Order: sequence, then C-alpha cells, then structure tokens
Amino acid sequence: MAIDPLVLLPAAGIAVLIVIIYIRLVAGRRDARLTTEELDTFLRFQEPERTVARSALSEDGKYALIRWCDGEGIGLVRGFGDKLVYQSLTAEDLSKCTLDTNAHALRIPRQGFAFPPIIFRPAAADTHAVEALIKGETDAAA
Repeated sequence: MAIDPLVLLPAAGIAVLIVIIYIRLVAGRRDARLTTEELDTFLRFQEPERTVARSALSEDGKYALIRWCDGEGIGLVRGFGDKLVYQSLTAEDLSKCTLDTNAHALRIPRQGFAFPPIIFRPAAADTHAVEALIKGETDAAA
C-alpha cells in the first residue's frame, strides 16, 4: 500500500506549520525592550572604554541614541530579536537623517532598500535633546 505523494506533501507541510505555530505560541514574542538600566549594562560591555555624555530613549523602548564624551560620533542601539545591537552613525549617516518636529520623529535611513528606515520617536520632553544631539554632531563634523 503506497501513499500518494499528492496527499503526503500537503499533509507534511500542514504538520510542520502546526509545529512552528505551537513553538511560537509557547515561546512567545521575543523583542528586546530598552530601559536606561539595560542600556547602561549593554554599553558597559559593548564599549567599556567610552563614557556616555547624553542618551535618549525612544518612546516605544525600541531604540536609543547615544552621544559619547569623546565627541566621536553618535551611537544607535536597537533591538534585533531578543538581542541589542550597537550601530555607530557617522557624519554622513547623520546628514541623511530628517527630523520632523511636528511629528516628534527622527527618520534614520538605513543601507539599501531591503532595510526600512528607523523612525525614532523620543518622548515629547526629549525632542529638543534629540535635535541638539543630531545638530551638535553635524555641526562638529562640518
């Protein structure tokens, strides 16, 4: 008695899909959420020899902008799954950023069309701090 491949393949696909959905439901969502304590801990291990002059967290806790005391660039910390990732923004990267003061959002483009831009929305009180952080860096590079 042979099993028909037209029945076996869809049944196997459905079984795999059910297992994946079950694992996702049991494991839950894994998004890294930034707090000031987690940011300090992460930067202590990522950049141990540098000190933070100023930092700003996004409203949703997904992103953070860091200005270093040595004045060399601005750092962007973002979540990648359940991990945190540090990205250094150069003066060229900052020149491509656009700050919309009406929407309280900083748009940070990323490399290529495959990566969507980061929309950094600071708390309303931090909007001017983010603006100064970005403008201070572009003025220093010019």
